[in-house]
Amino acid sequence: MANDQRLASLLDRLESVTNRLEKIPGKGGQPADDEGNTEMVEELDKALQKEFDTYYNLSNQIGNDVAKQAELTKKAYEAHRAVVVTASKCKLPEAAALQNLLKPLSNAISEVQAFRDKNRGSKFFNHLSEVYEFILCFGWVTVSPKPANYVKTNYESAQFYLNKVLKEFKTSDPQQADWARSIGRFMNALIGYINDYNAIGLNWNAEGKDVSAVSAGAPAAPPPPPPPAPVAADPPKNSGNERAALMSQLNKGADVTKGLKKVTNDMKTHKNPALRASGVVSSTSTPGKPAVSPKPAATKPVAKKPPVFRLDGKKWIVENQEGNQDLVISDTNMRQSVYIYKCNNCVIQVKGKVNSIAMDTCKKSAIVFDHVISVMDFVNCQSVKVQVNGAVPTISIGNTDGIQVYLSKEAMQTTIISSKSSEMNISTPTGNDGDMVENAVPEQFTTVWDDKKKCFDTYASEITA
Repeated sequence: MANDQRLASLLDRLESVTNRLEKIPGKGGQPADDEGNTEMVEELDKALQKEFDTYYNLSNQIGNDVAKQAELTKKAYEAHRAVVVTASKCKLPEAAALQNLLKPLSNAISEVQAFRDKNRGSKFFNHLSEVYEFILCFGWVTVSPKPANYVKTNYESAQFYLNKVLKEFKTSDPQQADWARSIGRFMNALIGYINDYNAIGLNWNAEGKDVSAVSAGAPAAPPPPPPPAPVAADPPKNSGNERAALMSQLNKGADVTKGLKKVTNDMKTHKNPALRASGVVSSTSTPGKPAVSPKPAATKPVAKKPPVFRLDGKKWIVENQEGNQDLVISDTNMRQSVYIYKCNNCVIQVKGKVNSIAMDTCKKSAIVFDHVISVMDFVNCQSVKVQVNGAVPTISIGNTDGIQVYLSKEAMQTTIISSKSSEMNISTPTGNDGDMVENAVPEQFTTVWDDKKKCFDTYASEITA
C-alpha cells in the first residue's frame, strides 16, 4: 500500500514537471509562437487582462475626459505587455537597445500624464489624477531588485485620489466608485504577479535571442536583400610610380623622419588642460595657439505660462502667479470651490464661505480664508502657510514639504490628515491676547504586534511626538 502511494506521488510530480517543460519555448515538442506564449506571459494576461478590461469598460461608460484618457492608458498597457513578451523571448540587451525597447512605453506614459496636465479644469480632475499616479506602475520593468515595492509606492500615491473619488461618489454615483476601485484591484493584481514571476526584476530569457532579432508581439521582419556585388575596379595606372616613390622614401634610412612636424606643448594633453577637457585634438590646431574647447550649447529657457485669475463656472482658478501678495477672492458662495496651482511667493485671501480649496504644486505661498464647508487640500507643495479665520472640517496634506497651519478658536475641532509629508507644524491660540502655541505633527511612527488584540498597533515615535 505504501509503495502504491509513493508511486502515485512520483507520477504526479513527473506530470507536473512535464507540464512546465511543455510551456518552455522550443521544448516539449511545441515551438514557441510569435506571441511570446510562455508561462510568464500567460500568467501576466491571466492576472491583469480582466482587471484592465473592467477599468477600460467603466471609463467608456463614464465617458468625457475619463474615456479619452483610458484610450491613452490602453496604449501604455499594450506597450507594457510588449516589453514582458520580449523579455520572455530575449536575453537582457545592452543599455542602448534596452532604451529603444522601452521608448514606446515611456512615450505612452508621458501622453497619459500630459493629458491630465492639459485638463486641470476638468470636472473629472480627481479621476485623471488617479490614473496620472497609477500609470507610473508600468515602470516596474526597469526596477531591480524589488519592483513590487516600486508599484506599492505608486499605489499609495494613486490611493490619495482614489479616496477622493470614493468620498465624492460612493453614494451619489456607485459606477464612478467602482471605477476608482478597479484601478486599486489592477495594481494589487500587478503586485501579486510581480512577486510570483519577477520578484527581483524583469525575468529575461538567459538563453533567448537578441532583442534586435525579435520584436515583441510580431514576427521578425525578413532580412534586407544582399547588396549588389561590387564591380571590379581597374587598377590605377600610376601604381608603379607610387610604389617606386615609397621605396625611395624607405631607403633614406634615419633621414626618413626629417620631414615630420614637431609636436609642440600646446598639442600635448598633459601640457594643455583644454585638450584634456575636450578629449579631442583639433585638426586645425597650429603651433603656439592652444586648442579651444567648443562652448556648450545654450539650453532653451522654459516658457512661462501666463498667470490666471478667474471664475470658471463654480470654480475659482488661480494659476502661475509669481510674487503677487494681493490676490483676493471676495465674491464667493457655498457652491464655489477654489483651485490654486503653481503659484510662487504669493498670498491668496478667500473671503466668505466656499465649498473647498485646493493648493497644488505651490512654493513659498500662503492662503488665508474664512470658512470652508468640506476640505482644504495641499498637494505637492513646498514651504506654504495657511491661516484659518473661521472653521474648516478637514485639512488634507499630501506629498508636501514644509507647512505651517494657524488655527482659530473656531477651528480647534479640525481633522488634519497627512501623508508622505514633512516639516508640518500647527499653531493654536492660547488665550485672548493672540499668543499662539506651535505643535509639530509626527513624521515617524512605530508599529508593534499586540498579542491580546491579535493585530499590529501603530503610534507616533517618542522622538517625534
